[in-house]
Amino acid sequence: MAKTINSPKVSYLKTVKYIYLLALKVSPWPYNIAGILANTLSASCFVLAAYTMQLLFDRVHGIVEGRFEPSTLVFFVLFAGGVRLFEQALNAFSYIFGSIRKVHLRRAINQKIHEKAFKIPAINYECAETLDCINKAKNGAENAIFVVIGINALTFFFGGYFIATSIYLYSLRPALIFSLVLVLAPTAFAQYMKGRFYSRFIDESAPLERKMDYYERAIYHREFFKETRLLGIAAFTKELYLETLAIFSLKKWRTAKKTYSLEMGLRLITLAGYYGVLYLLLDSLLGGYISIGAFAAVLALVGQMFGFFQHALGFYGANLMKGMGGVKALVQFLNMEEQKGESIELDFSEGISLSNISFRYPNAEKDAVSDISLDIKPGETLALVGANGAGKTTLVRLLMGILPPDTGEIRVGSTVMANVSREELYKKTSAVFQKFQRYKMSLKDNITISNLTEEISKKHLDKAISEAEINIDEVFSEGLDTVLSREFDGIDLSGGQWQRVSLARGLYRACELIVLDEPTSAIDPIEESKLYKKFAEISKEKIALIVTHRLGSAKIADRIVVLDNGHIDAVGHHQQLMEADGLYAKMYLEQAKWYVTN
Repeated sequence: MAKTINSPKVSYLKTVKYIYLLALKVSPWPYNIAGILANTLSASCFVLAAYTMQLLFDRVHGIVEGRFEPSTLVFFVLFAGGVRLFEQALNAFSYIFGSIRKVHLRRAINQKIHEKAFKIPAINYECAETLDCINKAKNGAENAIFVVIGINALTFFFGGYFIATSIYLYSLRPALIFSLVLVLAPTAFAQYMKGRFYSRFIDESAPLERKMDYYERAIYHREFFKETRLLGIAAFTKELYLETLAIFSLKKWRTAKKTYSLEMGLRLITLAGYYGVLYLLLDSLLGGYISIGAFAAVLALVGQMFGFFQHALGFYGANLMKGMGGVKALVQFLNMEEQKGESIELDFSEGISLSNISFRYPNAEKDAVSDISLDIKPGETLALVGANGAGKTTLVRLLMGILPPDTGEIRVGSTVMANVSREELYKKTSAVFQKFQRYKMSLKDNITISNLTEEISKKHLDKAISEAEINIDEVFSEGLDTVLSREFDGIDLSGGQWQRVSLARGLYRACELIVLDEPTSAIDPIEESKLYKKFAEISKEKIALIVTHRLGSAKIADRIVVLDNGHIDAVGHHQQLMEADGLYAKMYLEQAKWYVTN
């Protein structure tokens, strides 16, 4: 059964519109308006400066011919200087307003990525397509900021410059407007094609970048270093990294070769356009359309115009189009379908009912769980046992609403779980997983992070610490404020100590359904047995699920569910299952051999 993410493709236009409207929304309006005005006026100042140079040159020419007094030159010099000074002030204001907008937009985009990552269905994280999309979205976040800057520059600065220049040239001679077309068209087309090439490259390279990131972490990251050093795996991982890097580099080189070959040819056309502009200017001067001052000013303006448009389209345009692939991925990710459901409060006091549920992971050849029906009574402690791959953890994820069944139905009381919103699904549920998180925070934060919707309760915190049998005085020199990370001048814990912290985190959260998914692998069997007995006591009046490989610990459960290859093999309490002499009895006796001495 194939599973794919539901995320509509977006066009360049929709991408730009989405990001720009977001920028307008999150930035204070006074800064938006002030930035636009500063950009537009700054662009107009360049053309105004060219016009003042025309007046200045014509005045100098008149003084040389004896038509004007030299003293009349002072006004034009001061006017030209004033225009330049005003232009620099506007540039400074544009930079300040742009910097403020960047801060607001960066914060808003990162916040949206984090919120979206929490709202999309958990099954999406089992799809490589989702992981590629998230990777491209993270890369596209910074590009999105550049898109806004680029649009502002191209629209209000360079757009304003283009309009003001067109008006000025038209006032001198309408034919001179063709010079703008000769400058702009070839460069604009080149940047458009570069954007298409790089967008395709980003789509193809996202899986390679994820692999390189993983191999790189496997070489030097702390979580890998014991095996990489002891077993000499670093050299092998490095070879995989270099192979992937070579494929990535080859794709990037081919893309660059296409784009720069195209750009080189179009720049030759642009150069021909420059000479066409010179011809138009000379023809206008000799034909009496423009004065010598206008000729000198326009010649300088055209040189400046070539430089501006090369910069606008070569830097802003090129980077805008080059980064658009990542920005499209960002917008695509932000438009990804979210987990739906109604705000219905679940009442676990009525029990949980599973009817013919099946589930298969993406790209898997068979179901992880298949055609399972089970009724869990209110306040019941249920143990899930079975060999590796039997479907225990998958069944727990389905029961908690983390994963949706492909077929069948799960009900909490009379409420169908598939109809309930994500917030309500998890509100009354807690869990301690085998692969729990080791947060590099204080002991207090590591425990209370499981229930952030309420004020920290010292009573509940002390109770969770006591139930998890954490001895504060034994290890934690600064008590609850002890930071659990050497990276932040704190301490590190043993595996067993970390598991007790994780258990306290699960117990601190107010819940009606609590799950222990093999959280005691670093604790010896005697300690584990004591812990499960205590867990059975403190979880009375709650539905409790225990996933364990150690069948001796399953005895404390009201019932034991034996899973085999995704199916329920048997259900009953320990004595019933032993008397049935089935799979459970066989596994129990095999484990018992390890504790029997001859």
